[in-house]
Amino acid sequence: RRAARAGASDRDLSEMRHVQARAESERARGGTSSRSTLKMGRVCVPLLTTLTTFRALGAQAERKILGQLNHPFIVQLFGTYQDEKRIHFVLEFVAGGELFSRLQRHECFNAETAKFYLCEVFLALSYIHEHGYVYRDLKPENVLLDEGGHCKLVDFGFTTRPDDAGVMRTQVGTPMYLSPEQLNSKFTKGYTKIVDWWAFACITYELMVGLTPFCHDNKESAHAIYLRVLRGKVSFPSHFDKR
Repeated sequence: RRAARAGASDRDLSEMRHVQARAESERARGGTSSRSTLKMGRVCVPLLTTLTTFRALGAQAERKILGQLNHPFIVQLFGTYQDEKRIHFVLEFVAGGELFSRLQRHECFNAETAKFYLCEVFLALSYIHEHGYVYRDLKPENVLLDEGGHCKLVDFGFTTRPDDAGVMRTQVGTPMYLSPEQLNSKFTKGYTKIVDWWAFACITYELMVGLTPFCHDNKESAHAIYLRVLRGKVSFPSHFDKR
């Protein structure tokens, strides 16, 4: 999970200068360079986890995807640099933390608050699809909030471009948000971008109820959740706002 810090401290600024120096050094040696972390006058610090070299291909794919996306509700990539063992991503600083953490503090949101977040996530997903990609890991942990409370979609490690028929077959994602097509891909011959909208429906329910539609508590096994997904039965609590 990518951590979001509360503000840009002196230590953050020191880290930022270190990142820039390392990036210039890598560029001088022919490595992957980092663009300025002061773009548009905004202080940006490295927030991402580092990736070991055996995952380098996945990291390169994620860098390529983020480099092609430019949307107000998607985190901005300023550049990357690398050392002998790791690839480091330098991203836009998002100060507000995870939507998941905010949901935990409130347990659930009313319809108006949920719609505010969902509209922004909807626009981000639509933009990703318009550029030929499928996100495949939508969940509140991957939605950060900026200083104004607006959404920023992060973590594009599972994002991919489907084949010419619009189909994918790789089994990836988080159990609570997997669709029947993903769970039954052996019989359905794969799945399409519809899995993103299934996950979107799951977080719609989660923001208004506090749990995903097929999870009764947070300690359940993935297998128990899968069985409920395949049965396709969803119950709505009495306090659920049906508007």
